[in-house]
Amino acid sequence: MKRIVITGPESSGKTTLCRTLAAARAAPWVPEYAREYLHALTRPYREDDLLRIAREQWRRQQAALREGSFLFCDTGLLVLLVWSEVKYGRVDPWIVQTLREHPADLYLLCRPDLPWEPDPLRENPDDREDLFVLYQQKANQFGLPYRIIAGASPGERLAQAQSYLQKTFSSKK
Repeated sequence: MKRIVITGPESSGKTTLCRTLAAARAAPWVPEYAREYLHALTRPYREDDLLRIAREQWRRQQAALREGSFLFCDTGLLVLLVWSEVKYGRVDPWIVQTLREHPADLYLLCRPDLPWEPDPLRENPDDREDLFVLYQQKANQFGLPYRIIAGASPGERLAQAQSYLQKTFSSKK
């Protein structure tokens, strides 16, 4: 099974793309655990919460791996790495080590060229492009296989993602 992680800054269409890809491929997907965790939290989140989120997101992804072609993951450890670095100036070694030792088969990096959608859990409406550049830098630094998804239309983004999947995995069977 190929693990595909949909990643990128806030409000860049990750969840929509993940859901539509999974539906189009009749494949399983793993939602973003951070939303569930933060909704249940009765206090502001802290740095140690990010490691809890990272570990549970990873656990859920591993539990979902089974026979089939693809597993689509709405975010992954790259998001937690960038989030930790931006918010706290450091990253827990577990996140770094796990990302380095267990990269996904493909990362679809969503460009933040969609309109910002306010959400109580979102924090960065004004620096999404800077964050996108940071995602690219980190993907390159870790040698992660990624492709950029761009465009304002969900259909256009889905077509790009489908094309990347075809090109990336059709010759590797």
